[in-house]
Amino acid sequence: MEENKQIQATPNPAEGRKNSNSECKDCLCTINKNSFKCQNCGSYQKGYKRIFSNFSTLGAFILTWVSIFAAPPLWSYLEDKKAVIKIAPLECDINEYCFMVSNTGNRSAVLSDIYGYNKATPNTMGIIPNNHKNKTIKPSEVLIVKAKISGTVPPMLPYELQKSFDGRDIPKNCMAEFKFIQHYAVEESEKIEFVCLNESFMNNT
Repeated sequence: MEENKQIQATPNPAEGRKNSNSECKDCLCTINKNSFKCQNCGSYQKGYKRIFSNFSTLGAFILTWVSIFAAPPLWSYLEDKKAVIKIAPLECDINEYCFMVSNTGNRSAVLSDIYGYNKATPNTMGIIPNNHKNKTIKPSEVLIVKAKISGTVPPMLPYELQKSFDGRDIPKNCMAEFKFIQHYAVEESEKIEFVCLNESFMNNT
């Protein structure tokens, strides 16, 4: 008779507690599965508040990255605030000098006089009148500066004649010095050497 009796299992309290618990969706700590809010991290587990909470987190993340890329880099505040003038000679009419003048700095400058030097007569110097005197050159701007041939500095060697030397090194026997004024009212200069048709060039060719 005892063998036919059905054995009834005694409920395990621990198992019941296990079934009534779950993990927090954010911090993964054990909480009651019916909890609306985690008591450990404070995050909402369900409902519209959890949805809006996730949107707020995502929005804050996007806003942070947008502000990082939109704001000027930190090192930009450490850079010198000044104009940086670069000069290159250009092919031009025989009666003029032509130069490409660019400002690679981060501030404007005002172009002033151009001084010419002839290395064959080092003690002589002359001002070369140009078409952009007192002209403001802005950052990233490029100007074509034309200057009249002066008696102090001979004309540039034409490009066609430079090609006729077939790669031979041609001494740069003249120089132009460009004066410009920085935005903080300090005059600076940039020099460029070029080949001109002076006496030393004629004697060496």
